[in-house]
Amino acid sequence: MTHSHPKSRSLVYAAIASLTLGAIHMPLALAQTQGLGTQAGEEVGISIGNYTYDEPGYMDLKAVKLGVDYSITRTFPGTWPRRDETSFFTGEFRFATGDAKYTNTSGTTGRGLADWYWEARALTGVDIDMDGYVLAPYVGLGYRHLFNDLRPLTNGYRRESSYLSLPIGVTVRTRASEQSQLLTTFEYMHLLRGTQTAQLKDYNPSGQNLSMKQRKGHGLRLKMIRQFPTWSIGPTLTYWRIGASDAVGSPAYFEPKNNTVELGLSVKKRF
Repeated sequence: MTHSHPKSRSLVYAAIASLTLGAIHMPLALAQTQGLGTQAGEEVGISIGNYTYDEPGYMDLKAVKLGVDYSITRTFPGTWPRRDETSFFTGEFRFATGDAKYTNTSGTTGRGLADWYWEARALTGVDIDMDGYVLAPYVGLGYRHLFNDLRPLTNGYRRESSYLSLPIGVTVRTRASEQSQLLTTFEYMHLLRGTQTAQLKDYNPSGQNLSMKQRKGHGLRLKMIRQFPTWSIGPTLTYWRIGASDAVGSPAYFEPKNNTVELGLSVKKRF
């Protein structure tokens, strides 16, 4: 919610470079694919991350977010003529929260603002044995809901965002050691539909609450996870770029284009 600061860009570029180098080098060093396929089971985890929401020319929100993650995966053996290609289905749920710091271009600031989101995703894909590593391309559907409370500020109000998206990605699975794997994921997310709700009656009871449609946007998700038999750990990077909303109301209001960057570390327990 403000300008894309050079420091944030450097952080994103560094994370992308690190993840890319890991994905390139690990397949060259490892030669066995037995046991590298997607594993059925459940995972519960926690995460901590640095979160920045930026509306260029208007405002930004920054927070350290704590998250809780849950996922369940089911696998299905391949059939003729591709018996070696196992397919899988994964359901994911995530909730993250953290008090935010608000800054706008006119100098208004605020701290301790409630800011949270939850996200649910359904993904399906297939494992492809590449004779040394496994590629697991996937596609799915995701829903993300965000809440931000600006009422402690002068003329502040509650804001909610809902995004329906189409994730398309691939996980590169390589052997890191006899007891662990390295999972490097590259994902593109295409916005199908977005809605921004502004509770303007919070500061002006005679006014109107607004619902604005957001029609353009995309995101990227990069992960590098070290997976052991019963647990996993690794960094994650999520980036969203959402276009400006339609204008509504009189006088006209609209949600400006915005960028979100979240860089974190997750630890999960497998069951």
